[in-house]
Amino acid sequence: KRLLRIQATMAYLSRPCLFSLLLLPAVVASFSLAPSSRTAVVTRAADWRPSSFVAITAIASSSNDAQEQFEDAQEQFEETEDSLQKNVRNGLKKIDSNVLQRAIRIGNHLPTLISLVYFGLMSMVSNMPSGSSLNLSPTAKALTRRIGPVTSAEFSAAFSTAITPVSFVFFAWPLISVVQLLTVGISALRPGRSLLSHADLTCISMANVLAAAWLLVTSQPVQATSPLSQVLILPFIPLIIGFPLRNLRMTPIKTNWRNAIYQLYSSFTTIASFLALTVELQYGGRIPLFGGRGELCSAVFLSLYAFLVRFPGQGIIKRYVNAIAMGGIVLKKLMGGLTLKSVLSVSFLGSCGVLYLAVNKLFQEVDENAWNSDTTVESIKGKMEDILESFSPPEDDL
Repeated sequence: KRLLRIQATMAYLSRPCLFSLLLLPAVVASFSLAPSSRTAVVTRAADWRPSSFVAITAIASSSNDAQEQFEDAQEQFEETEDSLQKNVRNGLKKIDSNVLQRAIRIGNHLPTLISLVYFGLMSMVSNMPSGSSLNLSPTAKALTRRIGPVTSAEFSAAFSTAITPVSFVFFAWPLISVVQLLTVGISALRPGRSLLSHADLTCISMANVLAAAWLLVTSQPVQATSPLSQVLILPFIPLIIGFPLRNLRMTPIKTNWRNAIYQLYSSFTTIASFLALTVELQYGGRIPLFGGRGELCSAVFLSLYAFLVRFPGQGIIKRYVNAIAMGGIVLKKLMGGLTLKSVLSVSFLGSCGVLYLAVNKLFQEVDENAWNSDTTVESIKGKMEDILESFSPPEDDL
């Protein structure tokens, strides 16, 4: 407060008019007094002015120094505050990127992992032979307690057809579970962006739930409605799990960690859907034309399978599954013994023909008409050049 008062006094004294008003009484008094008195007054005034200005100047300089110190302290405080805020922001960014982002990513993958664990348990228990026991935890036993006594191989034997593959083909379910675990685990724990999007994770979870439901139905004691229940569940699995593949917008599909599980899952479940339809036609009795006619139902299956094999743009995993599954069908027919009637049957000749198509497709070069890389690259380059030209300044301004 004292410094402010001194600064105000200096401001008023620095004005000539105010300073003159302050000296006016001294001048009037000097004219009203005797010469000697006027001289004394003027002398005293002259003696007073220099000393007063020196004192006031000293006080003003000290106030300026104090103000400069205050401003320096304020600047230093602001710099310290800015540095502290910057450190806090950097710390929060590190926490977000190293802790929260990974925790949120694992949380996004958690429902898929849960569905995968349930599907894996169901597939493992449903493929175990009758009488065998597994050392499962109480929680795993509670989750799989509704699994019936019928395995996938026994269900196929109960509804045997002329195109039923050998039993080792059905171990594709545990393989699908292992590949899913690797894919989802890598996507959840890899640095940077996740491998799977929310749509991918949702498709996998829905497919796992439907596959577990199908395994649950096929494990129950054989009934007349068992074939129909397969047809009502199985076709939705490849339809859902194939959604990410249909949205890749590339022909042929380039196999990588992201789409390997989709190719394996969709190709096997597509073949299983065709087989379920064949079982329903032969054993369901709901369509009189096909009921009990194994060769006619096999012709339906082989026609669908041939269409699947020749479908363009399939990835390498899909082509391998097509060849292996059809090889399993032919192998079972060879293991059952060959007679002239079986060799000349529609199922055997058709299976050999589709197997040839599948193996040929497996090692065949990609059709140039399906994917012309040169034309595609040129079109992309042309579009990029048009975009760059739209943002480029005129030549005069370059």
